[in-house]
Amino acid sequence: MPKPLAICIENLNARSRASRYLRCVALPGRQPGLRLDKSGSVLWQREDVPACELWVSADERLMLYRQEGMVPVRLERAGRVLDAPFAKPVVLADQDQITIGRRRLRIHIHGEVSAVSPLAALPTSPRAVRRLAQAAATAVVVGTVMTVGGCKTASPTIDVTSTIEVLEAPPVIVTVEVTPDEIPTSTIDEPSISELIQGEWMAAQVYETGGEQAWYTGTLTIEGDTYTFKPFDEVVGTSVNDALDFLFANPSGEIAIDFASNLSTEDVLDDFNPGDVLATCVFHADGKASEEFEIRVRDGDNLEFYQWASEGWLWRIVKQVGGSAAP
Repeated sequence: MPKPLAICIENLNARSRASRYLRCVALPGRQPGLRLDKSGSVLWQREDVPACELWVSADERLMLYRQEGMVPVRLERAGRVLDAPFAKPVVLADQDQITIGRRRLRIHIHGEVSAVSPLAALPTSPRAVRRLAQAAATAVVVGTVMTVGGCKTASPTIDVTSTIEVLEAPPVIVTVEVTPDEIPTSTIDEPSISELIQGEWMAAQVYETGGEQAWYTGTLTIEGDTYTFKPFDEVVGTSVNDALDFLFANPSGEIAIDFASNLSTEDVLDDFNPGDVLATCVFHADGKASEEFEIRVRDGDNLEFYQWASEGWLWRIVKQVGGSAAP
């Protein structure tokens, strides 16, 4: 009987390092195991009708299988492209890319495993996480980005001269025993827009003292409909642009967030481009409305607060949601 295969599925659209690599196990045969849904999200041990299935054949090769009537699935290998046919297994190789809708995935094949384990995000190096946290205050002003290493395949197995093989014969169904405590109850996916807006942001504003200008920075934390602001240093001088004066004067209060009409709170950042507005928000301090901002996509790795009336480089509220990493 063929053994399960350990693979990593890399989300090439991901903005967040934590959601870029997913460790998976492909099971032998067409039992409910590893699957991709119509948006390209990874499913495990689910009965949902997926866009395609990933499983191990009787001759121990990784297969992609698209059921009848499912959404288009495109496979790319070394410049070759194949639209996966219905009900015919397609042989996958290491580094193959799969496109479903707007999501692009890369497959990393690591080899046989003797035990089945559930989906798990590839862990981030603790040292890299500490470096990223230490650099956050600087990044909001100078725009630096720190990345963390990703999945590594021991040795490349792809043959650039090979064609993409489609099998005519239906798969032979084999099963492997999976204990109940190894089956997760949910899928692992990217955080939603509403989740990304919550949490810590870096806020900064330029102040002038004695004819010299300097940035003053702090942490803005959004929790539900409240905010708190903790500056790193006591402010000395007068702000060059007063957009964030209310934060330094009123370090806590309420915030009202109104999402854009074309956006669902469950949408993910992959669906948006730099400059797209995600929400508007109004800060309230001492029972009075202080300032209104737009929350929009700054670039591939950052969200930002924005005001038409005070556009410029003299203040920032930015949140880094991740950075791309090569395998």
